[in-house]
Amino acid sequence: MLTVRHIHLNGGEDIILVYSVRFAPGYGGEGQRAQMSNEPSAPDTLWINIVVGQSEEPLTGGTVFVMNDMGKTVARYYLGASPVPLYEFNATAYPPGMKPSPAQ
Repeated sequence: MLTVRHIHLNGGEDIILVYSVRFAPGYGGEGQRAQMSNEPSAPDTLWINIVVGQSEEPLTGGTVFVMNDMGKTVARYYLGASPVPLYEFNATAYPPGMKPSPAQ
């Protein structure tokens, strides 16, 4: 058994117990694989098998860590943008007591 930790693009997380995983690289964008393919573009996808003998389910976007029975990370997949939320910097809004002093 493997444990999959999927960190979504919005920062949410799922932890799933699975039997197997399979990575399928996407073929969108400007890469050589995209130029050679006649198929529509597809994202990088990690396919997980939760129940033996059942169909696989896709994971796309975000970051996925795969851990073995001992909890050691055995694989890491970056399937999209960073899962870390990005905040627009606003120089006029500071937490209490954190406003920097003016330059002299």
